[in-house]
Amino acid sequence: MVEDESSRLLIHALVLVLVLAPAVPIGMSWVVLARTPTEAPGRRVHLALLAVLTLSQLLLVAGLLRGEVLGPDYSPRRYTTIYVNLVAMVIATVVAARTDSRVRRELFTAAASLTCAWVYVAAVSSVV
Repeated sequence: MVEDESSRLLIHALVLVLVLAPAVPIGMSWVVLARTPTEAPGRRVHLALLAVLTLSQLLLVAGLLRGEVLGPDYSPRRYTTIYVNLVAMVIATVVAARTDSRVRRELFTAAASLTCAWVYVAAVSSVV
């Protein structure tokens, strides 16, 4: 019984880390972008990409705290929300990888980790 409880707590901790981990590179990206000159090439694209990443992260955390935010269980709205975010994060990862700037590494790390988190959410929502 104690072994099952400790395993469950470990799994919950790992899921929490997976979901919250993208917040670190997102925060770092905001700092780097704030220090970038406003006339820097591609800055608007980076800001738009970072805004999409931030909103997706906020939705992911809100869904972790209250599952109804993503939609009712087994509903088309829930699956649409999850898969739209997943596709958006895949596109964001590709865009971030092709970016040539000081913020590239942070944007790519944030986008890739958010993609992994949404894949996890899609897998869990499809199975459970």
